[in-house]
Amino acid sequence: MLVNNKCAVVTRAQLGRVRALLERLNPAAEIVECTRCAVVLEAVLDTSGFDLEHM
Repeated sequence: MLVNNKCAVVTRAQLGRVRALLERLNPAAEIVECTRCAVVLEAVLDTSGFDLEHM
């Protein structure tokens, strides 16, 4: 999981470019976009997404 913070301080075009880059760098990761770290905790905690075998 990748948390992309400060999304409100960039344009939609910039946000799209950042998201595209993150998707290329880690295509399997879920991307959570937020501002001021305001994320729903259930979206980022206890997701069982870490797998040491894929490191």
